[in-house]
This record gives sequence, structure tokens and C-alpha cells, in this order.
Amino acid sequence: MNFKGKVSILSEIQSIATFEMERHPYPRHIVQWVLNHQSVKSVYQVIVKHESERAFGYEALSRPQFKQKNLKPDFWFRSAWEHSLSLQADIAAIRSSFENFHLFNFVPLFINVMPSSFVDRKFVPVYERLLYEFNVPPDKVVLEIVEFSSCNSNRLNESAAQIRALGSRIALDDVGTGQSNLSCLVDLKPDLIKIDRSLVQGIATSTEKQRLLSLFVEYMNHADAVIAEGIETVEDLQAVIQSGVKLSQGFHWGYPAPIEKIIDGRW
Repeated sequence: MNFKGKVSILSEIQSIATFEMERHPYPRHIVQWVLNHQSVKSVYQVIVKHESERAFGYEALSRPQFKQKNLKPDFWFRSAWEHSLSLQADIAAIRSSFENFHLFNFVPLFINVMPSSFVDRKFVPVYERLLYEFNVPPDKVVLEIVEFSSCNSNRLNESAAQIRALGSRIALDDVGTGQSNLSCLVDLKPDLIKIDRSLVQGIATSTEKQRLLSLFVEYMNHADAVIAEGIETVEDLQAVIQSGVKLSQGFHWGYPAPIEKIIDGRW
């Protein structure tokens, strides 16, 4: 690469830092470059079943890169949504996560999907095609609905019925963070819910959080349907267990890691 080309790349990388600091969306051409070059990699974080302290499943977390520059994942996905590219972004994430599925001994794989993608009529056919392409059993995939925009309950339920007909399950992510999220909980009737870390961290010293978590377990009518996110301390873990939750995820169990470290590690 000549000097002019190196200067151009450096300038783009500096502009990325500016967008992140000022909370502006990444420009469309940066989002599109990542998609065109399939520059979305996956790392994985374990979800643990308390009783056995073994892996219940893994959440696939996307790591987009722009010309070897790591982008902030949440910011990149939000930018994709603002540029009407959420479907393409989510499909890229699913494709990346499926590439390593055969190494997980067939425990469930949790994958984030934006509501705008989930309700897109192109989503289910493409998702079904990817299941076939990577030979992934549908019943070993849990699609997590993450919230960037308000829920359209009719379209969500229509898409959820199609996904369940394939054999996959639906989870609602970050439960407890807002009114519209709770509306989705009522309307969508997810198979699993993931309790936001803001309601989990510090739960050992908060009777209010303990009581609220117990209510979520009671609402779901099955302890295996509730996953506590953000577990970082033994004290919070014990409080979560005492609240009736049987599954959790967080740095206490392990950091998100590439597939190579997952298969060589404890789980």
C-alpha cells in the first residue's frame, strides 16, 4: 500500500473514534464495508446451569471490524438500524455464529436479533436457509430479541410463530430496562427471558431486586426460563440462586472468548 493509501486509512480510523466519542452513528459506508467484506467475527460467553455448574448454552456476541479496526458492537448494530441495514447486519451475525456451531457439542446457541430484522418478511426464509447451510438443528438455537425500537406485537408474534414452527426458541433480552420491553414480555410470550444486569448486580444487598427477580421466575412459571445476566460476584450469584433462578451468565463464569479458547477451557 502506498503512502497516500495509508494516510487515507488512518484518517478513516481517526474519524471512527470521533463518531464513537460524540455518539453519532457510524457512516453508512462503514457499516456497508463491514457487510460487504463479511468482517463480523463471533466470540462466545457461557450460560451456566447452577445445579451442575455446567454449560447450559452459549451466547454468540458479534465483533465487527473495519479495516482491522475494532468497532463497538452495540454502536455498529444501532448504526446499521439507523441506516436501514439491520436485517443485513443480523444475518451477518447469525452466519458468523453458525460457522462454529459444530464445536459446541450441541448445547443451545443464543443469538441476538433486532426487532426490525425479526419482523422483516425476508428474515425467516433466510434464517431457515442458514440453518440448512450450516447443518444446525433448529431446536439448538435461541433467538434473543434485543430492543433498539418499539415492538410491533402483531408482526413479532407472526414471526415468532414461524420461528417456533421451525423448532427454534425465542428469548427476550434485557428484561426490566423499560416499559416497552415489559410490553414485549406480555405480548411475545417468550420461551426464555434474560434479566438485565442492572437488576442483577448488587442483588446480594437489595431485597427489592431479590423480590423482583422472584416475581419474574413466578411469571415465567419455570425457573429454567429465566437467565440472570451480569453475574460478577459470588454474593450476587448466591442471591440469584436463592431467588429461584437456575441459569446465569457473566464474568464470574467467564469472559466472552473466541471459539479456540472456549473448546480448550473449562466448559
